[in-house]
Amino acid sequence: MYCRERSARRALKKAIGILISLMAGLLFASCSVAPARVRAPLEEEGLVFIYLHPFPHESERLSFTLSGIAAVRDDGQEIPLTLRITEYRGAGTGRQRLLCEGVLPQGSYAGFTMTVAKAVLTGEEGDADLLLPEKPVMQNFPFHVEGRRASVLFAGFDYARSLPDTFSFNPAFVFSVPPKPVSAVAGYATNDVSYAVTVLDKNAMRAVGAIATARHPRGLALDQKGKRAYVAMPEGNSVTVFDTVTQETLNAVRLNLGDAPRDLALTPDGKILLVMNGGSKTVSVVDTALLIETARISVGNGPNAILVDRQGRRTYVFNTLSNTLSVIDVAHRSLVATLSTDPAPLWGQFNAAGDRLYIIFDQTPYLTVLDVRTLTVLSRAYVGMGMNALKVDPLTDLIYLGKINEAGVEVYDPFSLLQIDYIETAEGSSYLTIDGEGNNLWVVGSVTGKIFVVGLAGRKIIAEIDVEDETSRIVLMGER
Repeated sequence: MYCRERSARRALKKAIGILISLMAGLLFASCSVAPARVRAPLEEEGLVFIYLHPFPHESERLSFTLSGIAAVRDDGQEIPLTLRITEYRGAGTGRQRLLCEGVLPQGSYAGFTMTVAKAVLTGEEGDADLLLPEKPVMQNFPFHVEGRRASVLFAGFDYARSLPDTFSFNPAFVFSVPPKPVSAVAGYATNDVSYAVTVLDKNAMRAVGAIATARHPRGLALDQKGKRAYVAMPEGNSVTVFDTVTQETLNAVRLNLGDAPRDLALTPDGKILLVMNGGSKTVSVVDTALLIETARISVGNGPNAILVDRQGRRTYVFNTLSNTLSVIDVAHRSLVATLSTDPAPLWGQFNAAGDRLYIIFDQTPYLTVLDVRTLTVLSRAYVGMGMNALKVDPLTDLIYLGKINEAGVEVYDPFSLLQIDYIETAEGSSYLTIDGEGNNLWVVGSVTGKIFVVGLAGRKIIAEIDVEDETSRIVLMGER
């Protein structure tokens, strides 16, 4: 999002992030969310992400602090990585966490060094400080970094080797390369500060891989039958295409200079990709077989999101700055209507029948229901300010609504448009989707970008997944 209103929302988001970071230390202290990292484009470098496994049960009395981690090349050169967690408490590491990440020159590596700042063991008589190693501890794990590629490593904490006695601490981790993700259970996440798409295992509910991209990947579209995914690259004025089976980049759709594509929509048959170009205020119609643009349609000012209907006949563009909704006839590659809306339309979702479009706004407290056959407003419902994420379950027609500054997801009845339930989360929401096979709601946090998985049967959080900051979009195999 790039409209002027977005600046105020980002400021609010930062303030909320500070508050949540202070509260998070009660259970599991982590380093503050890393600031946006300004990186040069990947050339002869690769990306490495290290995810930490849950700690073993016997480590619940241990806590320690890392002050640094570095990758060690075969020639002995050490290259610092960005720690995403600094403080570890055995009782609070019951899920996968993003330990660190960084850009590394291509080549062979011998492992990692870890620098410990403090270690404490809790006993019957209270806390006891442990003796620390005098220099960084080497963790042997040969691995190779390829240029313009991203990789994920797993790290497991070895409690027995880390505490050789009752008074000293010598951190020991076991590193491994995760198996290649299974396409049928995969999910994908993009974010504003990265050079990669995070690959998720939706069944295990954890990160398992990464696909290198150009800087700042944004929108995502997934062709489940064709086993392809499309990623909008605003800074490259292009759309990257990758194979969901091999996780390899296949090609790219080149657009015009200044297009800055932000969001994507794919027709149900996978034959046409609609690309919303935020920079040029246009929509590109792309033939996915040829990967070329076949038409270009002008839309309103400040286009924020794009949505295609269930039949692939019409596409809707939400123009935040001009307070309009552009309606495009996909077959004829033409604009058929421009509708005035409440201030700053952000996003929309269709009901199961596809005849109603629910729309949320940045500057009004009302949810609008549009009749897509007549293009007239059927009703408006008061839901409060701060709307930021919307998902309509096509199985039940229930409406899930997330707000940027409220740690929860509201559930609305589609007939009365009254709130009937509330799902607690740890922070506000920036995007929502549903895994139809697992019957889970996936919530992207508006502050940390962390993903919360909510079981729709019990409407409780069943998993949390660390990804990078500023997550923009997630897509899932089996998504409904």
